[in-house]
Amino acid sequence: MIFSEKNINFDHLTNLILNGSVFCYPTETLYGIGCIYSNQDSITKIFNIKNRNVKQKMSLLFKDFKMLNDLFYINALEKKIIKTFLPGKLSILLEPKKSDNFNENLVGDNGKISCRISSHDFVINLFSKINFPIISTSANVSGNQNIYNSSFLINEFSSKVDFIVDYGDIKESKGSTIINIVNNNVNLLREGDIPSKKIMEVI
Repeated sequence: MIFSEKNINFDHLTNLILNGSVFCYPTETLYGIGCIYSNQDSITKIFNIKNRNVKQKMSLLFKDFKMLNDLFYINALEKKIIKTFLPGKLSILLEPKKSDNFNENLVGDNGKISCRISSHDFVINLFSKINFPIISTSANVSGNQNIYNSSFLINEFSSKVDFIVDYGDIKESKGSTIINIVNNNVNLLREGDIPSKKIMEVI
């Protein structure tokens, strides 16, 4: 199924996601593949679609700071960075309060999960209907280039996922900047659209 920007029924999408659908959707950095965070079969399907090594953990998108704060330990520095750069093009590794709540394919060896709050209209509208995290990983086969062109996305994934949300072409991006804070030191894991120097200026 293909849903264009103008014909999205978010109640219908919510039911599909709750029932385990795997889907492609737009973010402010690129097109991603996702599913509800708690469905093992759906998560396994994403790994298979991407031909991704299970040791490479996937990120999660969250509704807002409250959802993050309910599920994760967040210290003062992490809170300051989150409040400054999210929603937006930043992913931050956080320690869950209850790791058993999350699939092992999400929790890294350091016990943390890559977390982000998206500023894209589609994701914001989706989270007005759902109150649980969704998987967020790039819509591509591992090692291949990220996808920004919606026509290419549909050609590549329409037969592999349950539905695609088509918002047209997305401006090319480096992806989200990924950081991990250890002992109040910011460790840069990937330089993305937010320059690391901007993060350092904030702290």
